[in-house]
Amino acid sequence: MNQRLWVTVGAVVGLLGVGSALTESGTNLAAARDLGTRALHWVEQSTKDIGWPALTGIAVVAGAAVFLTTKRGRRRSGHAEPWRTVIQMGRQGRSPSAIAQATGLPQDAVRIVLAPVQVESFQRGNSFRSAPAGDAAPRFDGPAGPKH
Repeated sequence: MNQRLWVTVGAVVGLLGVGSALTESGTNLAAARDLGTRALHWVEQSTKDIGWPALTGIAVVAGAAVFLTTKRGRRRSGHAEPWRTVIQMGRQGRSPSAIAQATGLPQDAVRIVLAPVQVESFQRGNSFRSAPAGDAAPRFDGPAGPKH
């Protein structure tokens, strides 16, 4: 299965579990409210001490670092765009099922990408002639054989 799907399922189950645990008793709910109040108070004090321009700069630097890290991670993995990866693996002689497993794409999509797309060029001339035009075959006029 897709890793993102399982991460999403885990996050939803965890969120619902935390919500359920907090609403079971009044003490848990009061503790969560107290924790939230403390966190908001800490954020308020941090913004007073540091200042909004500095926080904005930190956020921009952190965002750029995350962006560059994920971009470098994609390059290091060795996989280009999915269709290029499929074509490269097909040239290496791998089967569509092996390519589908390695890339995480459906086999039908891999087969479509690997399908040869070539327009046939038709030769000019009479396509009903069984022998080339230069070869003279004996001529029969009927079932009795050639006329002399």
